[in-house]
Amino acid sequence: MSKEQTKNFFHVPRSQMKGYLLLGFILILVVFTPTIYNALFYKPEVVDFEKDREQIEAFVSSLQFQKASGNKKYSIKQEHIDLDYPERSAAKATLTPFPFNPNNLPVDQWLAMGFSQKQVQSIKKYEQKGGRFYTKADVKKLWAISPEEYSIIAPFIQLPDTLSGKQYFNNKQKEEKTYQIVELNAADTSALKTLPGIGSMFARRIYNYKTSLGGFHTKYQLLEIKDLDSAKFSLFFAFVIISSLSFSQETQSIQWKSIQDGLALNQTAKKPVFIDFYTTWCGWCTRMDQTTFKDAAVIKVLNEEFIPVKFNAESSDSVYYKGVAYGNPNPGRSRSTHAVAYAILGPRIGYPTFAVLDENNELIIIAPGYQQAPQILQVLKFVTSKAYQTQTWNEWSATKSE
Repeated sequence: MSKEQTKNFFHVPRSQMKGYLLLGFILILVVFTPTIYNALFYKPEVVDFEKDREQIEAFVSSLQFQKASGNKKYSIKQEHIDLDYPERSAAKATLTPFPFNPNNLPVDQWLAMGFSQKQVQSIKKYEQKGGRFYTKADVKKLWAISPEEYSIIAPFIQLPDTLSGKQYFNNKQKEEKTYQIVELNAADTSALKTLPGIGSMFARRIYNYKTSLGGFHTKYQLLEIKDLDSAKFSLFFAFVIISSLSFSQETQSIQWKSIQDGLALNQTAKKPVFIDFYTTWCGWCTRMDQTTFKDAAVIKVLNEEFIPVKFNAESSDSVYYKGVAYGNPNPGRSRSTHAVAYAILGPRIGYPTFAVLDENNELIIIAPGYQQAPQILQVLKFVTSKAYQTQTWNEWSATKSE
């Protein structure tokens, strides 16, 4: 490369040189501006603790006094501070637990341990609803107490870590002794709500079902109530009775029985079984209860000459009929028909439907639909007169209408 070419290669025009110089100045300004600002304008804040020295010294003196006197209630230890778990550190700084049994612990003692008024109200509300603490783990389940708070108070809870099955059963028995006996047919909703496991909803359902039946004949009829399963039934079974006086003839109501009791009673009573197949959503079924089954003549005939049975055709209970166990194919599902209803009535079922079985539980007659008192009395007479042994229903009823 010649000398002239080398000169031209490194030559920068004057206009471009000005641009390069301006860019370099801007870069220098950006880099050194913070340093220049700190040097000229920034003044670090000086914290003067002298004005707070008296309070700090008084606080330190109180801690030293508490330590010397052996009072650990408000002592602060270095191990209480855990930077990895600030929630636990906060709980340690807030709570001052002492040995306690949480069952019926007074409000002021909960507050003394450092729990807030809102937390204590939640705990007391749990107890008012019948909640009890049998083990330490039961306290841990309370949503009002955080896991960090529970870890602090757990060593102070005067309850066992676990209970054997026998211990748990004994504790439950002690608790159950506080319940009063309730006569089902005389009880209103308020009395029913005193039973274990029964709230306002089930109290209303039991009362309404009792009214529709005209009274309970057996406690097991409660199992026909919607959502009242055997687990809930077992909670209050021992605390309900049916007085013989409450179900005397003077009550002028049909002595309905459960289907299982009715079929079993037929083995000894040797009376025909009258079964009312109904559902909870059937309006005509309810009207039958309010009209036809309140008729004095119908009540008298059914109570004296039949075994009256009322059966919810959507029940989820098992029923034994002719040595075979029947159940609901879809228990709990709306409008799922129990298999025993199909076994007795056949494939086409409407509600209400009435069936009469003889002394051997063989079908005599099916009477579908709403029946007024004179109509149902005709069906009952067809059975009691033994006319079904020689005539069909159509033949016999034709002679009665002539």
